[in-house]
Amino acid sequence: MLFPTWIVTRGVDTRISLYFHTVLRMRHVMNDHRPGVLSIYAPDSATFHRDDQDGLWWATAKVSFVTSFLATAGVSPSDAIFVDDTATNVRTMKRAFPSMKCLHAEAGEYRQTLAVLQYIIG
Repeated sequence: MLFPTWIVTRGVDTRISLYFHTVLRMRHVMNDHRPGVLSIYAPDSATFHRDDQDGLWWATAKVSFVTSFLATAGVSPSDAIFVDDTATNVRTMKRAFPSMKCLHAEAGEYRQTLAVLQYIIG
């Protein structure tokens, strides 16, 4: 079964795209959604470098983009899993989508996070 997969990151879009293209050699779309293709949201450089953003601003931005992706893909929040290494982002997403599985991942503990995801997906 093919699951729509989205990455929502604070990384600058041009750097993230370059990494996925040249290092990982993964087909992807930036700031868009296409069925069957990895979809990545990342802010442009100007947005990334604005001074008026705090953790809650970024958490709210992630909710906005996940909302858009869910609607475009026709996926119910109850069928989605959100994983983030920032507790504020996880809490904000869970408030926005109570039926979504939202996991706080410890930075660097990627094997543990993948094991939990494999268990959930089952």
